[in-house]
Amino acid sequence: MSGCDRNGGPSTRRLDVYCRPACIADLDRIVEIVARALVLLRAGCNFQWGDDYPVRDHFLPGVEKDQLGVVLDNEEIVGVAALTEDQGEDYKQLWDITENAIVPHRLAVDPEAQGRGYAKALFEQAEVLARERSYYRVVGDTNSQNKRAQKLFASQGFKLVGQLTLAGRKGLEFLGYEKDFRHEKAEKASQTS
Repeated sequence: MSGCDRNGGPSTRRLDVYCRPACIADLDRIVEIVARALVLLRAGCNFQWGDDYPVRDHFLPGVEKDQLGVVLDNEEIVGVAALTEDQGEDYKQLWDITENAIVPHRLAVDPEAQGRGYAKALFEQAEVLARERSYYRVVGDTNSQNKRAQKLFASQGFKLVGQLTLAGRKGLEFLGYEKDFRHEKAEKASQTS
């Protein structure tokens, strides 16, 4: 992902909804969305995010490295996700982290805009990036209490791989998900025969 204009970098488009790389000017809106989403998470007894995570400083490196995407509707940012290649040491519990993957992290959609497919658009963007880089998978995690994220992973064709713990998030259990493209051709062939 590169640039900060409507045409910069690869994008996923649906009518007037599209994903693009985030830029510095987007950070205030991103932080606002995350704060609003945090209220909703806490109301649902989901404590995977707190006052210390994620904050502006967690999003800035994503902008600088072109690894932060936003989804817009009618030119308004309605969601955000870090779309990185960083699997982190904790992912060794479930995966061989030497194998490249795109990893969606810190996904948030403005609560007033939820349920309209914006999170799915960000997941689709993760797949676009993986395929463009010739990676065969997208991997991610969510808190075991985050039922909405679990449903999102499943609806996008991700398989539950197992449980893991994350450094810095003591006392919380996380679920790891993977979407592996290597089997798509074989599955499509078996469905047509």
